[in-house]
Amino acid sequence: MIGFHCQQAAEKHLKALHVALKLAVPRTHDLDALLRALLDHVPGLQTIEEAASYLTGFAVVPRYPSFQPQTGDASARSGKACALVREILRKVLRTLGASPH
Repeated sequence: MIGFHCQQAAEKHLKALHVALKLAVPRTHDLDALLRALLDHVPGLQTIEEAASYLTGFAVVPRYPSFQPQTGDASARSGKACALVREILRKVLRTLGASPH
């Protein structure tokens, strides 16, 4: 669930950047697609491509009861998701001219 919420935060911030730039907001949960649509307008965003790719895997499927989480260290994956979403949020907020906290 932590990974899902991190993905959602990143998605909302990327979509907010679309709105701020007066671009069409793609109807997708795919962070890679949202980011690709922004790269021509904000070239500096390629630094968060790896973060977007990782977090996309937490998008929708984990919300459903039939989802079977991967085996491994859930704490480490959650920690990585939290670190990556912070990276995305800082980059988007800087792009918007806001002060990241």
